[in-house]
Amino acid sequence: MGAVGRQLKNIVAKEWKNSFATVSVILFLTLLPVILAGQAAWIILASAGEGAGMTEEDLAKVPPVPVEKLVANREALDELDPLGRMNVFIFMQFPLYLLLIPCLVANGLSTFSIVEEKQTGTLEPLLAMPVKTSVLLWGKALAGAIPAVIATWVSTGLMFLAVSLFGPGYFGKFFLEPIWLIFFLLLTPLVALLCFALGVIASSRAQDAKNAQALSLVVILPILGLITLQVLGVALFTPLWMLALSGGFGLAALLLMKAAVALFRRETILVRWK
Repeated sequence: MGAVGRQLKNIVAKEWKNSFATVSVILFLTLLPVILAGQAAWIILASAGEGAGMTEEDLAKVPPVPVEKLVANREALDELDPLGRMNVFIFMQFPLYLLLIPCLVANGLSTFSIVEEKQTGTLEPLLAMPVKTSVLLWGKALAGAIPAVIATWVSTGLMFLAVSLFGPGYFGKFFLEPIWLIFFLLLTPLVALLCFALGVIASSRAQDAKNAQALSLVVILPILGLITLQVLGVALFTPLWMLALSGGFGLAALLLMKAAVALFRRETILVRWK
C-alpha cells in the first residue's frame, strides 16, 4: 500500500470512529434504510395479495404490461398469468425508489463529516493533516459512501427476504435480473458517491449547519424526478437505460468530486461558521 493508500485508510478509519460513536448517526444509518425497504416490500406484497382468489374472468381484465422489456428470465415469465406478470412488473420498478437509501444516507453522513465535526472540534486536526485536499475529500467520500452502499445492500436483501417469505414464490426467480444487478453493483455506489460529493460541497460552503442541511436536500431531487417519470409511465427504465443512468451518475460524481476539491478552502473553512 502506497502513501496515498495509507492516508486514505487513516482518514476512513478516523471518519468511522467519529461517526459511529454517535447514536443518532447509527440510528440514521440503520432505521432509515429499513423503513424505506420495508415500505417497498409492503407495496409489493400488498399488490400481490390483492389478486389472491381472482377468477379467470378477472385475470382476463388485468391490463397487459411491458414486463418483458425489464426481465431476462423469459422462461419464468412465460409461466405466469397476467396477474403474475403485473406483480413482477411492479417489483421491477423499485430499484429507482431504493436509490433514495444511498442518496439520503451518504448525504446525511457528508453533513456530519464537515458541519458536525466543526461543531465538535474534531475538524481542525483533520484539516491540519499533511495530505492533499483531494486525498482528504476522497477519504471522506469513501467513508460516507461505503456505509451507504452496505446499508442499501442489507436493507434491499431484507426486502428480498420478506418478498420471498410472504409473497408468491415466483418473485425469487427475478432477484438476479440485470436491472437488480446494475442497481447493486453500479447505481448504488455511484449514487452514494454523487450524493456525498454534493453534500460535501453544501457543507463546506454553507455558513452554518442549518444552511448546509438545507442546501444538501437538493441531492434527492434528481432521484425523485426519475421516480416520478416512472410512476407516471413517462419512462420505462430498462436495463439499457439503467446502464445509461449509471454512466451519467458516474460522470456527475467525478465532476462533482473535482468541484468539491476546488471549492474546499482549508484556510477559510475553519473561520467561516459562527
